[in-house]
Formats: sequence, structure tokens, C-alpha cells
Amino acid sequence: MRRLSLYSLVVLALLMTACVSQVAPPPTAPPAKTAAPATVVAPSWETDWNKTLAAARQEGRLMIYADISPDSKGQITKAFQDKFGIQIEWLVGRANEVVAKVLSERRVGIFQVDILHGGTATLANLPASDYAGLLTPMGPQLVLPEVTDASKWSGGHLWWVDREQNHIAYFTISMPAVHINTDMIKPGQIKSFNDLLDAKWKGQIVMDDPSVGGPGNSWVTAIGEGIMNQDYLRNLAKQEPIILRDYRQETEWVARGKNPVGVAGDSATIIQFKRNGAPIDCIVPAEGTFLSHSKGGMSIVDRPPHPNAAKVYANFVLSKEGQTIFTKAEGLQSARVDVSTETVDPSAILQPNAKYFNTITFDYQLKKGQYATWSKEVFGALIPK
Repeated sequence: MRRLSLYSLVVLALLMTACVSQVAPPPTAPPAKTAAPATVVAPSWETDWNKTLAAARQEGRLMIYADISPDSKGQITKAFQDKFGIQIEWLVGRANEVVAKVLSERRVGIFQVDILHGGTATLANLPASDYAGLLTPMGPQLVLPEVTDASKWSGGHLWWVDREQNHIAYFTISMPAVHINTDMIKPGQIKSFNDLLDAKWKGQIVMDDPSVGGPGNSWVTAIGEGIMNQDYLRNLAKQEPIILRDYRQETEWVARGKNPVGVAGDSATIIQFKRNGAPIDCIVPAEGTFLSHSKGGMSIVDRPPHPNAAKVYANFVLSKEGQTIFTKAEGLQSARVDVSTETVDPSAILQPNAKYFNTITFDYQLKKGQYATWSKEVFGALIPK
């Protein structure tokens, strides 16, 4: 009886073990559901840009009237056409000449220009009847984040010349207050603007015409309004400067020593001569010089025939790539802080402790018109007819 019970117990234990080994393992938790990928929505600027670019390529071309150097014209044209496949046609001349052409065309119903490049004084000083409706506000046309990001620009802001954002400046440079032939004038001979009033410089100074838009008009306005005064300019006129309207000729005469001293010169032309080895250099007198955008201004005209191409061009010029091209071509400092100054002539780079009179304002541009008229009286017969 006991033996049977022990046997039964053993069998029972074996049966229980077998049953346990055949029990299915507990079910594992179902895998977590993965969220459906979110729909990627392009930023509004990117949608705008792609739409504009497609339309610009359909337009296929762009017309620009400009006061621009041959180097800048050639390099920006190639880069823009290679990048976007849009052709550029140019009409090049002094700012007052190209603006006059735009106005004459519009009076007879011709609307063929998209962009105006160059200084802004001529535009600012137009009669209200001519200026009204001439330009399209550029602010809303700028969409690339690298362009609209204020931190990319000197001073933490885009350099609008006017409150309406019709004109933008893309250079902020130290203008050549005085330039000299370094073979004929030694360092220290001219330290002040007043040194130019010495009798030995009478008839020896070459000057750009201050009675029309250009560096001469900018220089006279800055000297008269902020750096010196109008009496100084009257005394300078008594020195009988040789007044010309040809940037290259003015610079060449200084480089050749025909007139060893120059004032109110075109910065880009002076720098090109320096690059080619001419004995020419700039001086900042003790009284300082002025901050300018030189010919680095841009506007979009009203009713451009190629509005999308104009928008693409404006954004490209103000991008780091576009500003690098202009900086290298002109040797002038960009208003963008992320563009290298390696190729900029030292005389055109802003110095932290130098004195600068800021001329990149609409109020200053308006004064240039007043000084153009005033200069005709002060410099009189010295001004070419």
C-alpha cells in the first residue's frame, strides 16, 4: 500500500512537470504604433522664392541701367546667368544720365528697365512729379533669410537710404577724401584739409564735377555739411582746381603727376589704378572723411517688364555670394559682415577710431541737390560746360 502510494506520487509529479513545460509563454506586448511621418511644409519664404524663380526663368531676361564698373558688370552678369539662366542687358552711364533716360522713356510710355544701380542722390533730388511712382518699394521683394537677417549686416540692420525702402545701400565704405601721387607727395605733406589751401597747390588739384551727381557732389556735400564748412569750399575754389567729369581721366592725371593731388575721386577707379601698380594712394585728413555707399545703391523701378527676374536679382546681389562678387570686383567693403575684406583696399576699410560723417541717409541725399546748384555758383567757370 505504501509502495503504491509512493509510485503514484512519482507519476503524478512527472505528469505535472510535463504539463507545466507545455504551457504557452505569456503573450508579449504588441509593438508600439509608430506615428505617421509629419507632412513637411515648406517655409513661406521658400514657397515664394521657388514660385518667383520659376516665373523669372520664364521671363528669361532683365534690363539694368547702372553706374557700374566694367569688372562688376562682367562678373555679376556671368554669375547670375550661370546660376539662374536669366540673361542681363545693361545700359551704363553716370547716375544722372541713366536716370534721365528712364524718365524720358517713361514720358513716352516706354517701360523697358527693371533695376537701377548706382548712387541714390539723383533719384532723391528729382522733382516730386518725376519721383512719384518711379520706384517699387524693395523691402517686400527681399525674401531670402540670409538677406533679411539683420545680424548679417553692419550695424545690425539693412542699409535703407529712405523710410519707404525704395533704395538700399550695399557698400559702407570710407570714401577717398584726398588722393595723391606718391612719387611726388611724401607722407605727412598733407595732414589736414587746410593744407590744400597752401598756395603751392593752386592749379594742382584735380576734382570731380560737384555740380552733377557723382563723387564730386558727394564730397562737396559732406565737406560743407559735416566735415568742414561752406567757407572752406569757397577758399578751395580760389585754388582753381581742375574740374572734370571723367572718373578715369581724373585718376589718371593724379597717377601720371599732371595734377599730383585729387579730391572727390571715384573710389572704385582709384582702387583699380592702385591694383595696376599706379603710384597713387588715399589720405584721411585729421578732420576725417565720410561714410558712403559710393555707387553701391540699388532700386527696382515701378512696373518693371520682368518683375520676377528683378526680384531674383535684388536678392542675389544682397546675398553673401552676390556681395562677395561686388566686393572683389570693386575692392570696396560690403555692408554685410560675413563678406571678407581680404580684397578690399585698406584705405576703403572702416577703421574703429576714425571720424566718419554718415552720408547714407535720404536727408543727406536731398542736400546733395542743393549743393549741386550751390557749386555752380562757387566754382563758376571752373566747371566744364
